[in-house]
Amino acid sequence: MSIAEQEIRIPVEICIDRGIRKTRNDVCLSFLATNPCRRRASTSRLHPVRFLILFVSLLISAVAWAEPVCPNGNLAAGAVASGAGVRGDPGLLTDGKLLQEGAKPDSGVLVLPDTYATATIDLGHLRRIHALIFQADSEQAFLFETSHDAKEWTPVWHEPHTRIGRVARLRPAQLVTPILAWYLRVRGLGEVSDHRISEVQVYCQPPKLWPPAEFRKLRSERKASILGIGVLKVLIGSLGVLLLGWGAWLRRRGRSDVLRRPRDLALAMLGLTALMLYWNFFHFHFDRYQHKTDLFHYYIGAKYFKELRYTRLYSCTTVVDVEDGYGDLVRGRRVRDLETDTVKRRIEYHFLKKIIK
Repeated sequence: MSIAEQEIRIPVEICIDRGIRKTRNDVCLSFLATNPCRRRASTSRLHPVRFLILFVSLLISAVAWAEPVCPNGNLAAGAVASGAGVRGDPGLLTDGKLLQEGAKPDSGVLVLPDTYATATIDLGHLRRIHALIFQADSEQAFLFETSHDAKEWTPVWHEPHTRIGRVARLRPAQLVTPILAWYLRVRGLGEVSDHRISEVQVYCQPPKLWPPAEFRKLRSERKASILGIGVLKVLIGSLGVLLLGWGAWLRRRGRSDVLRRPRDLALAMLGLTALMLYWNFFHFHFDRYQHKTDLFHYYIGAKYFKELRYTRLYSCTTVVDVEDGYGDLVRGRRVRDLETDTVKRRIEYHFLKKIIK
């Protein structure tokens, strides 16, 4: 074997060492010039353009994480749901199954026994929420709250009862300003127990048809029902006036005995029908005999008028609710300021207490 061949077989490390040092081995120097390992080592430094591309990619990823995309469809579909103090399976809220509209909400629902019971939906990661649709007992009110960490909660929507009977109804809610949240929590409001809810749907992009077709149909049916009862009241009243006018005309003509018994019977039937219409055919005040709003204002307002006067009923009630432990519910409540006749969304408890005390 020649000396040149032996030099070529020298390991790369030795060649590099000899190449760095000033060596007399020309064969080793020529090997270094064509060594691919050396070429890779010499190009291992990060090029400024590559560094810029990497920086932009990381920046875009950070922005995408902080500002989530806005997908179509129900964000809560199949999401993990949990409950605290509830009866039933919390998974019913995210299974995508609705009860038949107008049916009694006795099965296939999650029951919140009191205002302290809650149901929480984990959306999986930070989501942008713009609209909600939920199906629940129409007689009951609900409060929706959001959170990033399931520890601190912010009220975002207070849905009052719809006053159309104890049946399952869809209720849409579109937020004025979209919010970012990881968790969505719902609880019942008011003194009514056993709040029943069957489905919750969350949207970043509300469906193109908003409110949903089912809700618009129900709302039109409700308006038609109210209009029908109103028209019937006018009709019964008009028939009663005509019947009484006919009787007065017959008496003036000296013919008061003409069809007297049929007229009296018809007048009695109209009176009985009018009595039933006054109660909306025993529908009472939205399926309840007592009217809570009237009872609150005319009883509480009259009993404590010396302390409340004309402008302090709502603010004093708010302070009492907070002091009784219902602060979370008060934060999601809209309260009218009777001094300025404006509706306030956020309640400053300490400010109210300072004024009242």
